[in-house]
Formats: sequence, C-alpha cells, structure tokens
Amino acid sequence: MIKKYKKSDPNFKNILKELEERFKGRGGDPDAETHVSNNKLDMKDGFVWFGSDNCDVANLIKRSAKYILEVHDGEFNVHFKMSRDGFRSCVHAFKVGHEK
Repeated sequence: MIKKYKKSDPNFKNILKELEERFKGRGGDPDAETHVSNNKLDMKDGFVWFGSDNCDVANLIKRSAKYILEVHDGEFNVHFKMSRDGFRSCVHAFKVGHEK
C-alpha cells in the first residue's frame, strides 16, 4: 500500500528524514531504477515527478528537500512530486560532449 504525504503535513520533515535513512547507501539490485517524469501539463501546473528505489531517494532529499511537495512511499520505492522551481530540465542530467 502506498502512503502519501503532503508538504503541509505536520510530520513532513520527519518523514523525509526517515526516508533518507531508509534509502541511504542502498545501491539496489540489477533492476534498480531512477526516473524523472517531465510532463508538459504537470510543468504548466508547477511540478515534475521523480521516482527511485535506490540511494537516489536519500540523495534527492539531502540535495533538494525544499522543493519536495508530496511523497508517495511504496516501501521499496518512492515518488516525489517536485516543485518546478527546483527543476532544470532532463537534458541537464547529461554532461556536455560535442562531437568533433
């Protein structure tokens, strides 16, 4: 069962701390994944989605907690509704490397 928490929940910061501890150092199995959903309609509404089942959960909380609007905790994976204000673009996930 997925547990859902919103930033307005009084225990939101504690929930983020618990998730950070639970996923810290978790490398994941060969099927582990992390993804970003950058849907134009969601962006228009001011958010993007980030999901992971490994240490990227802890790293995102440590790096960008102030932009987390909502948490969907599936125990073995987590999805974050993230404010668009903290999102650059999917393209910026990759290093610049021009062909010569």
